[in-house]
Amino acid sequence: MPSPSTQSPIPLLRCPLPEGNRIGPVGGGCIQHKFFAMEEAAVPFVDATALEKFVNEALVRRPRRPQDRVDLKTEALFLSHSDVTLKNFLWDPVAERVWMVDYQHVNILPQSFASFYLHRSSDPFVKAVAAKIDFPVSSKLDLLMQAAYIVLQSGNSSFGEPQRLYVSAVR
Repeated sequence: MPSPSTQSPIPLLRCPLPEGNRIGPVGGGCIQHKFFAMEEAAVPFVDATALEKFVNEALVRRPRRPQDRVDLKTEALFLSHSDVTLKNFLWDPVAERVWMVDYQHVNILPQSFASFYLHRSSDPFVKAVAAKIDFPVSSKLDLLMQAAYIVLQSGNSSFGEPQRLYVSAVR
């Protein structure tokens, strides 16, 4: 019998994206992802460039190598589930299909953020999913991990930048 780790996230990652270059939850709002404190961004980012600026503002605050930067604006965007747990999937033994039942943490994100969730998790189920779907490992994972540590320590601070640099007007 196939398990959720063998089927479910693959179609989601291959879904066509809604129109526009917005990132975050499909219905709008703040990104739900383990990169952020309390697993939610403090502000809704207008696009991948704004998210990139935020990540790089965190990287500047590292005591060593503050010059390192990530480039997210040129990456492919994916529908990415950031809460891959067994309870969010149901197995239908008759149809031999897996159904995802919780879409709260489905976001449109740059490839590196999808890779960060799948390849930096300590959860055995997430690791099994990552191995099964063979999602590419981003070369930016170490930098994202360092930035995430700073973001978590700061409690999602905007790092002194006006929030208008990161967010859109009312969506």
